[in-house]
Amino acid sequence: MTEFKLFNDINKLTVWLLPILGKILRNFRYTLSIRIENTLYDITDVIRTYEVIKDNELLKTIDIKMKSISTYIRYANQIKLITEQKHYTFIQQSETIGKQLGGWLDNIHKGINEKNRLLL
Repeated sequence: MTEFKLFNDINKLTVWLLPILGKILRNFRYTLSIRIENTLYDITDVIRTYEVIKDNELLKTIDIKMKSISTYIRYANQIKLITEQKHYTFIQQSETIGKQLGGWLDNIHKGINEKNRLLL
């Protein structure tokens, strides 16, 4: 269920962000905006891959890609390509996703530590 919620939250973020990116000025459209879009699509692909193979390293990949998008969105805000309100909305949505990922990664780490403790 958590996996489904994570996908839904990332889907919601993507659907909200794509029209905003489409309005970015032409000279940034083909650099910053496309990089953000491609990273969003990459995250979707990684989530779908995780659903099939359950490789926990993929969760780290999602986390890294979300951090990259956050950096790109901050750049877009700093050079006035997106408003403060849109930047704030992005931060709220990405924090929700980050908490879910963080919880998964913590549980995985605790599970590995517990398994190692039992082996000793």
